[in-house]
Amino acid sequence: RLEGGAYKADTQLKTQDVVNRDDRLAWTQVFELKNPEAQGEHPKVVTLGLRFFCVEHANAGYQARTYPDSDRKKAGYFTVNLFSGGAPGQPSTQGDFLLRHDIRKPIVYTLHPNIPEKFRAPITQGLLSWNAVFKKTSGVEPVKVVQGTDANVVPGDPDLNLVYWFPTSVPKMYLGQAHPIADPRTGEIFASYTMFSQAEIESAVMTTAVGLMVDGPDALPIARSK
Repeated sequence: RLEGGAYKADTQLKTQDVVNRDDRLAWTQVFELKNPEAQGEHPKVVTLGLRFFCVEHANAGYQARTYPDSDRKKAGYFTVNLFSGGAPGQPSTQGDFLLRHDIRKPIVYTLHPNIPEKFRAPITQGLLSWNAVFKKTSGVEPVKVVQGTDANVVPGDPDLNLVYWFPTSVPKMYLGQAHPIADPRTGEIFASYTMFSQAEIESAVMTTAVGLMVDGPDALPIARSK
């Protein structure tokens, strides 16, 4: 379902943007979704594109790390099986490896061109702050941030750790979500995408600002109490 009711696709419209190389097969399937009953600002026809990737991945020397039950009681991590039907708190199963980066290699995050300039520095600072953690625990600082230039790249591209932005014109969804793309045989994260919603972020900032008001006639009663 989309806003405006139930949209249905009768048939696939077309296949486009096919990429076929040694380690990659990618394509986009385009559908035309129809809802004759849509009213007002909601369109009767919506075009939907689904991007598919088939990727060959190998990383010699990378060692998968298990997630034993003893650790599950102390800390929570994403695992292979969590993304294939498992649930938090369940006993460990064979092949349920931790999802983690290979920190022998740089972990490069690409900021999509659609991220507003005023948010680029805070996002960059937040990402790079993880280097302090890696430095303390592993003696390396692998996280890097680059400015993306390809406006057509989409979340889910297995070549990138992409940071993507939804403008205020997109209905509010969430402050942010991060999705790792990992090898199911080892748990190695080789790509990811992080998505932010400007409408949700601005709403949260406004709520925080109002909550911090402690002086003046417009201060909230709860904010005046100490």
